[in-house]
Amino acid sequence: MINPKNPAQALALAYWLAVTAGKDRQAQELSDMAESIAEGMDPIHVAIVQDVLEVSLSLSCPKA
Repeated sequence: MINPKNPAQALALAYWLAVTAGKDRQAQELSDMAESIAEGMDPIHVAIVQDVLEVSLSLSCPKA
């Protein structure tokens, strides 16, 4: 199990799990969790996490 060490890691993990979740309900719950984490963070840091995650997802989950 991954234990995030800070809010940025928690946000990245929540976003990653939301995007890769197999069920719509689970994805929505994880997305809500990510938004809750993001609310407590500096918007610049949230944007950085989102940018890094976008690149990471494009490398690991390329669109067909």
